[in-house]
Amino acid sequence: MSIHEEEKDKVIIANEGIDNPNGVEANCYLIGKEYDGEQQLETMVFDSCPFWVNVHGVPFKMLNEKVRVAIGETMGNVLDIKPITGRSLRIRIDMDLRLPFKNGTTLSASTWDVDISFVYDKQPDHCWVCGRVDHQESDCAY
Repeated sequence: MSIHEEEKDKVIIANEGIDNPNGVEANCYLIGKEYDGEQQLETMVFDSCPFWVNVHGVPFKMLNEKVRVAIGETMGNVLDIKPITGRSLRIRIDMDLRLPFKNGTTLSASTWDVDISFVYDKQPDHCWVCGRVDHQESDCAY
């Protein structure tokens, strides 16, 4: 299977109503990685996926490049940062799917703290208790 350049953002397909042989609906995720043709397929690890994240609540005076990168690094590896438009900041993050998705964080300055929130584009089904994508609330052990 090959993925065309314009389809690289479509790396996760979540809960598309795929039925297993027992007739029970399953949550399915398809994670794609670029393949250079040299690495052994058995050694490839599919534990991360890029997501666009909208960051809300950042004070305007803190929207410099250094702070934007620092915010992104609290979630994962920063791949891209969009120019600021409107009220939210958009950061593309390579998310480690073994870790919980964060709902937000706190920015601290010398005289104040501010809570900011994260909203993920096309976030897959996940556990609302712990934030992980490998199970649902009813199966949460955290």
